[in-house]
Formats: sequence, C-alpha cells, structure tokens
Amino acid sequence: MTTKRTLWLGAAGLAAAVLAVGLFALPKTPEWTTSSPEALSELQAAMSAGMKLYHADARRHLERALELDPNFVAAKVLLADELRPLDRERSDLLYSEVAEADVKDLRPRERLLVERVRVLREHKPKEAEKLVDDYLAEHPDDPVILNRKANMLFTRGDLDDAEKLYRRLLEIDPNQVIAYNQLGYITMIEGRFSEAEEYFTSYRFIAPDQANPHDSLGELYIIQGRYDEAETSLERALQIKPDFWDSYAHLLLARGMNGDFGGADQVVDRMASQPEAPEQVVGQLRCSVRTWQLMTNRRWADILAAIDQMSCLTYRDGITLTGVVAHRAACELGEWKRARDIEAEITSSVNELKQEGAKTAAGQIEYALGLLEGTRLALEGRLADAAEKLHSADEVFSFRESSQGILKLRTRLILVEVLRAEGQDEEAATLLEKVRAVNPSLVADFERAGSEILGLKG
Repeated sequence: MTTKRTLWLGAAGLAAAVLAVGLFALPKTPEWTTSSPEALSELQAAMSAGMKLYHADARRHLERALELDPNFVAAKVLLADELRPLDRERSDLLYSEVAEADVKDLRPRERLLVERVRVLREHKPKEAEKLVDDYLAEHPDDPVILNRKANMLFTRGDLDDAEKLYRRLLEIDPNQVIAYNQLGYITMIEGRFSEAEEYFTSYRFIAPDQANPHDSLGELYIIQGRYDEAETSLERALQIKPDFWDSYAHLLLARGMNGDFGGADQVVDRMASQPEAPEQVVGQLRCSVRTWQLMTNRRWADILAAIDQMSCLTYRDGITLTGVVAHRAACELGEWKRARDIEAEITSSVNELKQEGAKTAAGQIEYALGLLEGTRLALEGRLADAAEKLHSADEVFSFRESSQGILKLRTRLILVEVLRAEGQDEEAATLLEKVRAVNPSLVADFERAGSEILGLKG
C-alpha cells in the first residue's frame, strides 16, 4: 500500500505517509516555482523516490532542494508531509512557513497546496477538501492533485470513489504506477484477491526494479497462506533495496507463519545490520519473534518475563504481536487484572491520539480491542459475551495489510472455537469455510491442533 506499516509486528501508523504519496505523483511536465534549476532537479528526484515509497531518499533530496533554494514552497510542503510521522515539531515549522508564503508568483497547483495548508492549520478539513475539489474541477487532468484526492478517499475508507479516481489516474498517465499498488490494496481489503493479484502483478511488471511491488505481492501471499511465495517475493524486495524496512517485518511474518522462528530471527539480525536501521522497530520485531515462539509452546509465564526483560511493550504505535501475546498470556495465567490493565492502557492511548487529532492512528489501535476483550471473556467462560466482541472485531478488521489480514483470520478462528463451545456448530462451520477460502494453510494448522486456539473444549 502507499504506506507500509505493520500492526501485527509493531511498526507505526499509516495516515501521514498515505497523504504524502499524493504529492509524489510525478507529473509529465514539472510545474514548480524555484529560482534554482538544481533545486528543481532535487525536487524531481524526491518525487521519483516518493513514487517508489523510498521515503528516506525523498527526504534527503528535499533537504538538499531547500538548501539550494530556502524559499522553495513545494519542497517545504513535501518535506513537511514526509517529516510528519517522524519529527512533528519540524513539520509544523515548515507548514507555518508555507502558510506565510506569498502566492502571487506561484502556479495554480502550488497556490492550492499553500491554501490547503492554511485552512488545515485552522482546523477546517472540509474547506481543505473543497479547495482540492474546486481545483480538480478546473484542472481535471492534474495527476499530482488527482492522486492526492484519491489517497484522501482511500485513507478515510471511501474505497469505491478512490478506486474510480485511481483508474482515472491510470487513464491520464499509465506510468502512475502507484495507482496499481493502491488498486491492489483496495481489492485486497474487499477480499477480491484475484483482482488484487492482477494489479500487484501488473505493478511488478511495470516496475520490476522497485522494491514495493514485490513487497505488496508478498503481503497478499501471506494473507492467502502462500508463505513460500511470499518469502521469495519479499527477498526480492530486499535484494532491490536492503533498507526497505517494511519488507523485513513482512518476511518475518511469512517465516513465522511457516513455523520457521530461526529464520525469523535471522530476518531481524539482517535488518539490524543495515545502516540506519530503526532501533525501536528492530527491538519490537525481536521481541515479537521471541514471544510468538513462546506462545506456540504455551510458555505463558516465560512470555511475560521476556516482555518485562526486553521492555518492548507499547501501544502508541499500534497493537503489536507482543501486545496480543502478552494479553493472551495474562489471561491464560488467570492474571485478569493484568489483562484488563492492558485493555485500559490501549483505551488510554486511543483517547490520547483522538485528542491530538490523530483519529486514523487511534482507529488502527482501537479495532484490536475487540479481539483482546473477546479472548479474555472466552477464557473467563463468558462465551456469549466473547462471541459478541469477536463478531464486532471481525467486522472492523479488514485485509488492509498482511498483519491485519492474519489477525482478522485468527479472530475468525477463535470465534469458530467459541461458537462450537456454545453449540452453534452450523454458524461455526460456515465461518470456518470463509477462512478456508482465503487461507487454507491457516485452517489446516487449526485443524491439526484439534480445532482449538484457546482450548475451550477442555
């Protein structure tokens, strides 16, 4: 997807990068105002990197563009967007400078970007969207703003309208390869997996030397239980770009789903050996492998001890695998207060993010609460309440990315077990077949384990 973030394995939020990609759609003829040809060249290089989702490269080019022309408004907007999830203070400073820019000598697209920043700083999102719509009414073939509008729709879940705009973007300029990626994720979210594979395969065909097409296909293969194919595709992504960090998380997930925890550890070691590898993410992934392996052996006390020792539990950046496993371990050990404390801490993080205006990030954390609460209620013996919570969680989860897709399928399998324990065999059988249709490997593992995850039969 336009932004590679991993809920299941603990990488952080997605909204800022999704929006940033909207500006990185490279137009056929650059239309930017700068006194420096060299700065313009850096901007173009940044846009090319952004189209590939090489965000660190894009930031370097944008920093250089502003060194060459400190008044380059477009470079400031792009860099502010890129820095948003990393350095909010610097991002705000750049947006402030943009809002104060003199627009009279700027071109229409640049004036739109400045005006949009101004109204967003005044907390007027509807007015900002109207500015975009009015601009597109006059300039319907501007790929930069068309892509931005499509990404806005995608981010807030208006998938039908987003799909139409991405298709139009490809009609205007078939080289807008990021649209293939987005169309692949839209169809994957909606469970249209054959279409998703067609889009991702087309993306790979057009841009075989970019990491992201291989990474996106790898995510789809994981959801479908095609773990060996996923590993091959993700390894290719990392051959192309060893600092494409999300591919390490996805490769770890593929190997873990294959039961290859030694191989998963090697993935983390490879990532850690790369220059500028994000230390926090490396630590979270290492903790994920350790706790996941302990969970498969039902070593619940060891899980909590390892988490305490590694200090790797956080909820600000999403519900990590470690968080899910820690909650499960507390429940299995009958430490109900600790389980409820985890739920309360997640709720607190959600409320804080909402107060900060980060509603999308809050939503990404909030939707897993149903799974945790449902698991606790099931293990407490409150099966009807558990089923209700798990049904709600299933409705909220989507196949938005590999980690969330696996979490959705796992939630359904737990619900199958709860329904059977309640004597609702027919509903359980129907739900199990839905999981099998998506990922037969996951169902095979479930059935080999006696069709139990929580052990409710005992």
